[in-house]
Amino acid sequence: DLVVEGSANKLAKKVEHNLGRERVSILRENTCYKTVEMKVDGVLIDLASARKETYPVPGANPIVALTTLEDDLKRRDFTINAIALDLINDEVIDLYNGKRAIAKKELEFLHSKSFEEDPTRIIRGARYASRLGLEISPKSLSQIKSTLQNWPWSWAQGKSIKIAPPALGTRLRMELEILFNNEPWEKSIQLLQEWGAILLIDKSLQEDSQWRKRIENAIELQINPLLAWIACSPNAKDIAARLQMPVGQQKILTESIQVKDFISNIFMNEEYLDWTPSMWTYSIEDAKWQ
Repeated sequence: DLVVEGSANKLAKKVEHNLGRERVSILRENTCYKTVEMKVDGVLIDLASARKETYPVPGANPIVALTTLEDDLKRRDFTINAIALDLINDEVIDLYNGKRAIAKKELEFLHSKSFEEDPTRIIRGARYASRLGLEISPKSLSQIKSTLQNWPWSWAQGKSIKIAPPALGTRLRMELEILFNNEPWEKSIQLLQEWGAILLIDKSLQEDSQWRKRIENAIELQINPLLAWIACSPNAKDIAARLQMPVGQQKILTESIQVKDFISNIFMNEEYLDWTPSMWTYSIEDAKWQ
């Protein structure tokens, strides 16, 4: 990961021009966040412009502008992520005591509004903590709890999902998908539950004690683990819609609820006691579930 003061795009083009397209491939450019993904001699490089971010309202997508490296470090989520190496002078830039936090194996927000501005930071925090064996600092844990208690975001459970800010919707889903796909998810969810942070998603999931077995079964059956995690909530369909999960997955969730209702009604009336295997087959096929 490299940060440049100025245009990452212009630097990427200059490197491509100097080394040639046989050695350099520009894979993706993100104009909103001023980043470039490229390969140089087969090495994957994320090149970013030093930028500052301002949040018009808590949880919204930030407004981005070019800035200095020092200002770029101010926008990071945790002190351990706010460290840079000046490649010209070979000097470590550590304005927020990130090295000390690493030595203490401590996860600490960079400033008092970190969690409020972007609640997805706590998902990244759980990933880092579970992968690297970090402990969240008491100050940061206090920030999580006080922010959740005061709930600064425009959306809350029971309101229309249309007004949910991106950090409680799409961006939250993206962070959760990374968690399940690339991290020790059991430890991560356990930490999020201990911190009380799953309230961002749903109160019933915060209180759920059966999540581990449900997710393990889903992974074994090649079902999206995120889908299986939220499936036990009475608000599961609303959660899936707020997170903007793919339509096919939302349909699976809807059908799983229908299946549970179907089984529950049969058992409640004890109808199944007299059913033959063919009656089970006909009833299930008539529902046309996928």
